[in-house]
Amino acid sequence: MKMDIPDKIIAARKTLNLGEKVTLKDIRTAYLNLAKQYHPDKSKEEGDEGKMSEISEAHSILMEYVNNYRYSLKLEEILNQNIQWRWNRYYEGDPLWGEGKVEKEMKKSYGGV
Repeated sequence: MKMDIPDKIIAARKTLNLGEKVTLKDIRTAYLNLAKQYHPDKSKEEGDEGKMSEISEAHSILMEYVNNYRYSLKLEEILNQNIQWRWNRYYEGDPLWGEGKVEKEMKKSYGGV
């Protein structure tokens, strides 16, 4: 499944010299290596301060994207569990409250399950 990736994510990956498929470790490693190279305390060349802020911005964009994606996956998982719980409770019965709808209908229609 191919996802539509926003242009700012593509630009951030390019800034950190990353390919299409990366892990959190790849992002972290690329950021640290570039930060060591372009940090104003380490490098005295002109323009490195701007490059460092660009690297930091790219790192924060990628991490925000990853965290939002993780959050949406977790939220989806929670919603699916909640739907399954409601289904089980409604149709199969709740251990605390007794029979579910299916069991009641079966007893009413057929005199038992």
